[in-house]
Amino acid sequence: MKKLASLAAALLAGAIAWTPSQAQTTLTISSWLPPSHIITKDMLMGWAKEVETATQGRVKSRLLPKAVASPPGTFDAIRDGLADVSISVHGYTPGRFPMTKMAEFPFIGDSAEAISVAYYRTYMKHMVKLDEHKGVVL
Repeated sequence: MKKLASLAAALLAGAIAWTPSQAQTTLTISSWLPPSHIITKDMLMGWAKEVETATQGRVKSRLLPKAVASPPGTFDAIRDGLADVSISVHGYTPGRFPMTKMAEFPFIGDSAEAISVAYYRTYMKHMVKLDEHKGVVL
């Protein structure tokens, strides 16, 4: 019985030693706005902090010292892997994302929140299958 207990203890110790530590991922964030701008500081970096908290530190983020592309080139830069996270403005690339134009119409709602919720629901129900944003995760 002692030999069996010793063997079990040795196997358990070996299994613990071979358990891989949890990998850490670092996302690169590119912003064409200055680091002190509210979108960079509060939105992008705020999102990054929420992700780090939600993943218990397994996913961290690093703001690049300068943008990897100009505002119109940001979508392609993210799609091509030059950075992992950024913000893109469809209005900077006229004609490229025609299905999203409806969200830009003036006076279509009483609040930004209501418009955002309605647009998201419409996008998920009708537009996501058109794959207008192929190559990136929104």
